[in-house]
Amino acid sequence: MLNVIQHHKQQEWRILASTPATPIWFVLLAATCYSWWLGVGHYHSTHLLTITVMSIAFGKAALIGYFFMELREAPPILRTIFTVWVMVIWTATLSVYLFY
Repeated sequence: MLNVIQHHKQQEWRILASTPATPIWFVLLAATCYSWWLGVGHYHSTHLLTITVMSIAFGKAALIGYFFMELREAPPILRTIFTVWVMVIWTATLSVYLFY
């Protein structure tokens, strides 16, 4: 019985490791840690740090859209709309931050 459970667990890990979302999850985790590290006590240039953290956040939003909302397999027009939306909102957010 124990061998069956171990075999089942190994199969789960193989399936998990073979999905494209798994490495993306690690990238998202690393980006989150990096953003947190930048935001904690590193006050060399607050504008540059803020722009960097905001850019990482929008990059993470794009990755989540493509890999976890399955937009990478969606029709090209849907991918294009999503990409343009992320870029427009990113530009608008940075513009408001920088110029107001």
